[in-house]
Amino acid sequence: MLLYNLWLNTLGTGIPADQLIALESADVDAIDADAIALRRPLDNALVQAMQPQDVLPNIDDLPDLQRALLLAQESILVDPVDVAGPYPWTPQILIGGTAPASQTVNRCSYIRIGRRVIADFSVQLSTLSALTGSVTVTLPLPARPPTTGASNGVVDIQFYGGLSVGGFGFIGFINTAGANLQKTGGTSAATLTNTDITAAFRLDGTLSYFI
Repeated sequence: MLLYNLWLNTLGTGIPADQLIALESADVDAIDADAIALRRPLDNALVQAMQPQDVLPNIDDLPDLQRALLLAQESILVDPVDVAGPYPWTPQILIGGTAPASQTVNRCSYIRIGRRVIADFSVQLSTLSALTGSVTVTLPLPARPPTTGASNGVVDIQFYGGLSVGGFGFIGFINTAGANLQKTGGTSAATLTNTDITAAFRLDGTLSYFI
């Protein structure tokens, strides 16, 4: 219809019947035409990629290949989710910010999904090294600062042992300093410290946080 009106207003006559029939038989759906135009270079590039290595692209295919590469770099296209791992890592239990002299790492790995890190760990002390202070666990990758509150992630403790006293469980929060452990069982959570654990202290769990 647009072409017809342009023709009519410019030349003062309508489109000849044979050309009108040709237009009518053509696919002039703008949405489908745009979609086909965008897909064609990518489809052609896929066909070329599936050819044997000794088959060179035809010179007529090069513009489509060029467009396909440009489309693949288009900034408005949605980026794929970056998934990496699993990777091994060596966590440490810190007491007052310092690692005791001897620790055993049983199974530790992490994955990254975009900006999210999920890390599994199992670590056990062999000595306290006369250290004092709060108990934390190191992270495989630095955590970003919390946007609100004190935490940027969660600590899920699945197994523990080597406590000096019983009657409490664990929760935790994550910030740039690491995974901070707290004990529960009273009216409110309290920081886990060296006085709560023995030289055989062990933790198995999962950390989930943003970088």
